[in-house]
Amino acid sequence: MTIRDARDDDDALYLRLFGELGLDEPAPGPARVLELIADMQIADEDRGFVVATREGETGFVRQIVVAPDARRAGVGRALMAAAARRLRALGVREWRLNVKDDNAAAIALYEALGMRVAFPSAAMWVPRATRLALPCGAAPVVVAEPSDEELVELEARFEIPTGQLARPWRGALVRWARSPSSTRVLGLMRFSPSFPGAFPFFAENAPVARALLGAAFDLVPAEAPRIGLVVERDDGLVESLLSAGAELRFRMLQLSGSL
Repeated sequence: MTIRDARDDDDALYLRLFGELGLDEPAPGPARVLELIADMQIADEDRGFVVATREGETGFVRQIVVAPDARRAGVGRALMAAAARRLRALGVREWRLNVKDDNAAAIALYEALGMRVAFPSAAMWVPRATRLALPCGAAPVVVAEPSDEELVELEARFEIPTGQLARPWRGALVRWARSPSSTRVLGLMRFSPSFPGAFPFFAENAPVARALLGAAFDLVPAEAPRIGLVVERDDGLVESLLSAGAELRFRMLQLSGSL
């Protein structure tokens, strides 16, 4: 099977297959599609595509789609193999991806390629009212922008692949939360006002989540009704947000492996 690099005029193919991702969000605009195409590879006869990016020392398979009439023919495996070769050529030796936790066929394919489940996560929609429904907490929380040196420390603190926070992502801004009387880190988000949404989003407790969400909503127009979050490795925080009115989009597993 032939796999080729995408061209700028493959935008129509991307948009045609976008719905197969099963996302509850509109298709990206032209500028975002061009960004994705820069990291996209396509199976011959337009039978599917994969988008894989390098973030520091780690490769991420961002999206993989097989056309409905081409499934069960080895297209997904061929696309993953092509993505692996491309990532190795870029110098990375580990790759990761997120997959919906009920997609048994995809999980079986990734495990057959040597990937293993690293942790669960949840994608959510968070309305403005959810932030106000979260408790304030007894101690104040400061939200600030980290320095370049602090980015490295934050990646280690939250077990984020090296270089991910610094990588451009939809105009994202990194913010971290701490107590004004301590240097201890309480939370972190990489927030994209243009989406709008945060990935990843970490908070030690509900009051810290409230503070980070306040900073996020301050960065978007007042009429924006909600923002998206991806919460990793923290079922307790997920349940706190759901109890306060957030909407669960889907649950995922992150898988990782050597290249």
